[in-house]
Amino acid sequence: DPFPKVLDLQFDQAFAPPLVYEIRIDGISDCSGNEIVAPSFEADQFAIPEIHEPGDVIINEVLFNPFNDGVDYVELWNVSSKNINVEGWKLANTGDGDLITEEQRVVFAGEYLLVTTDPSVVLAQYQGAVESAMIEAIDLPSFGNTSGNVILLDSLDIVSDQMSYDEAQHYPLLDDLNGVSLERINPNVDSAEPTNWHSASQSEGFGTPGYLNSQFGLSLSGGEMNVSPEVFSPDNDGFEDVLFINFEFSENGFTGTITIFNDRGIEVRKLVQNELMGREETFSWDGFDDDRNKSDIGVYVILFEGFTPSGEVVAYKAVGVLGAPLD
Repeated sequence: DPFPKVLDLQFDQAFAPPLVYEIRIDGISDCSGNEIVAPSFEADQFAIPEIHEPGDVIINEVLFNPFNDGVDYVELWNVSSKNINVEGWKLANTGDGDLITEEQRVVFAGEYLLVTTDPSVVLAQYQGAVESAMIEAIDLPSFGNTSGNVILLDSLDIVSDQMSYDEAQHYPLLDDLNGVSLERINPNVDSAEPTNWHSASQSEGFGTPGYLNSQFGLSLSGGEMNVSPEVFSPDNDGFEDVLFINFEFSENGFTGTITIFNDRGIEVRKLVQNELMGREETFSWDGFDDDRNKSDIGVYVILFEGFTPSGEVVAYKAVGVLGAPLD
């Protein structure tokens, strides 16, 4: 063609997964001989997609109650070491779901993908939003403003991840939940665990679309039961807002209840009741009691009572400290 817009590049060697390749265009001139320099032609990356498994791409953040002039979004995170093509993938609340994209879109290992119907609105409303991580979805399911489900399906309609949300999972002292996203705390903890979700911090504008969650935290293992951090401060500032309660059992199949008491022995929260545990489990306490009142500063006892797979009664205790930042 007289004005070509497409170049066919031929290579002597085949591209190999899991390598990520970068392509740059340099030394391009217009018809008058003027060289065109960056940022007109920026580097771009590509990779050969790899075979994925359920759980390689997870649901990491959900905005189901946007600002009045805002839009919903769902943030996905490729937690695997693979480069995964999400062409033909869907998001659903129930049923068949809606297509994310009909075009090839490779999500690199460790990369986020922010799915929304209008990226420009998200960019305008969240200062730290990462445009390169966004994709304009063909459509999104209708996510209820108070509760609902988010289901991620691959191109074969196999569930990659799913979660249920409820506005009660938000930080209880927030006066207005419009525009506040729910963030996944620990990517290694099941999406179905309600205590693994928390409101995005105020310091991040109540949302982290396309980058690391403000409430991100990995539990510390060691021993049958331990808590971390030593002192937590549930003020929704994005720093040590929750107390992690970590378990390492000798075998699968423990069933147990987690109860939290203040230093006077008064029960403040029944965190988990008669739940079947895996070999390793992590729960989190947001510092609020069963009536969703913020607990006082002080020392709290976390008690696990349960049964081993053979029926033996067991009990573990740990101590956590609810503090507050210094003025």
